[in-house]
Amino acid sequence: MHLIILENAPSNRGGQELSLLEVCQALHQHGHQITLIYSQPGNLLAQYQACCSKMIWVSGFRVNRADSLRSKLCSVSALRQAMQQVPSLPNSLVYSNQPQDSLFGALLAKLLRLPFVCHLRQPPWNPLDLQTRLGLRGANQMIAVSEQTKAAWLSAGFAAQKLAVVHNGTNLDRFQPATNQEKARARFQLPVGAKVISYVGRLDRTKGLETLLRAVAQLRTESVRLLIAGKPVLQQPDYQTSLQQLAVELNIALQIDWLGHLDNPVALYQASDLTVLPSTWNEPFGRTVVESLACAVPVLASRVGGIPEILTGELAQCLFPAKDADALALKLDTFLDWRQTDPQFGQRCRQHVEAHFALSKTVSCIEQRLLETLATADPSA
Repeated sequence: MHLIILENAPSNRGGQELSLLEVCQALHQHGHQITLIYSQPGNLLAQYQACCSKMIWVSGFRVNRADSLRSKLCSVSALRQAMQQVPSLPNSLVYSNQPQDSLFGALLAKLLRLPFVCHLRQPPWNPLDLQTRLGLRGANQMIAVSEQTKAAWLSAGFAAQKLAVVHNGTNLDRFQPATNQEKARARFQLPVGAKVISYVGRLDRTKGLETLLRAVAQLRTESVRLLIAGKPVLQQPDYQTSLQQLAVELNIALQIDWLGHLDNPVALYQASDLTVLPSTWNEPFGRTVVESLACAVPVLASRVGGIPEILTGELAQCLFPAKDADALALKLDTFLDWRQTDPQFGQRCRQHVEAHFALSKTVSCIEQRLLETLATADPSA
């Protein structure tokens, strides 16, 4: 199989970009050929070079303004660039990592007489722009990262027969329990005996970090340390400052370490007693949830989006209502001492991911969907 991958900016700025790279690396290891088409430089390009047989730069995937002739000409030029450089190989298909690029993907696939697959790693926005709607109408298959995400796209009017669900997975070789937790904690200069809560992700208002700060303030113990890893999104440059001011008002500023963006959060998970994802929006999946669980560290998370599809069975008790600081404080108080009260709990968290969210399982399911699309697509359509 030959996959023609569309990725606007191959960087590690978020979970969707990292998930695509992991899938490409694994499919390359399975013997499939990868061609990457991208429009902006990113810090993952070197890793893509190791798994791609060809990398193609184009000037852009989207028409940015409906009334811009220059923008339209750039899009036509990008399509021409891609068509001229894409290798002509059997069993090829076009694969987009986000719906915003789907019109480019659908047109490229149509012109090359290939099937087109789009991965839906986010819910539809309202109103859904015409480019995205037209592009997804041209998809042979769409893969949603959760049942909740699938339901949202169904509600937006897309056909059920084109929508499949493949949950994200995590690399169990990379995300592992700590062999020496004191050593892991020493990397963050944590005091002996501290109860450590971590957050990993964007500093974005939709992540509900105010709820986490207010919950920690209710614990009223200086032995709790909160480690926050992430940086503000471009649209909210002052958000971290507002959170730091709130921490001062809540009298917990000295209990918080602001770590900035971490390229590799494994050590942070391993140093933690709990990870918290207090999102207020419908998280399509929740990559940090499975990463932390794989490191044998329990996760408390909002009951929103696709998160309840991860925290099932025994782990459903780790869910709390979004924006409810009181409920989160109660959960923190209940679970912070799990190493003393239920020392096998962390291992059961790891086993849950091994059974349901291993990256190898995710890749196999995606591979099956892609092969089925190749087998059933009409090349003359």
